[in-house]
Amino acid sequence: MTRKNRAVAAVFWAAALWILANRLHTYEQPVQVDIGAYAAVGHGLLHGQRFYTDLWDFKPPLIYGVYAAVEKLVGYGQQQVFVLGLIAALLTLVGVYWAAVWLQGSSASGLWAAGFWALRCNDLRLEANAPNCEVFLNALAVWGVAMYARQRTSRDSNRFLIGAASGFGIP
Repeated sequence: MTRKNRAVAAVFWAAALWILANRLHTYEQPVQVDIGAYAAVGHGLLHGQRFYTDLWDFKPPLIYGVYAAVEKLVGYGQQQVFVLGLIAALLTLVGVYWAAVWLQGSSASGLWAAGFWALRCNDLRLEANAPNCEVFLNALAVWGVAMYARQRTSRDSNRFLIGAASGFGIP
């Protein structure tokens, strides 16, 4: 590993640890109504209840499936909310880094972008630490931009993935 790659990895890990530390700080924060509904509906799905009959909410089913899948991995409750928020923040961190690298052609710009994301993604006033629908949409939108930037500078083009990420990420 080159010196430059080690420096990039060190800064990237520092940003990830910053996000983790801030998320741990708010681990016991009460969940918002929407997040509680996502978790409850996902939990019901795992126990044989049906969408829009036994369980109701007015959002598309994918968010409930995500909550149900993470419940299978870590259990139902606060740990589920924590893991989902952390996954969304880290996926977005990586996407922001690569979008900036591929748009600007420099790892320094990627590190700056990732650093700013790490500082802002835990803002309590914006409820940015909560795994609401928007954090997953943000991650998809960022990855759509990153893939678009990548295909501009490369012969590799996967327009389907770009469209899918952008389409899901931009309501």
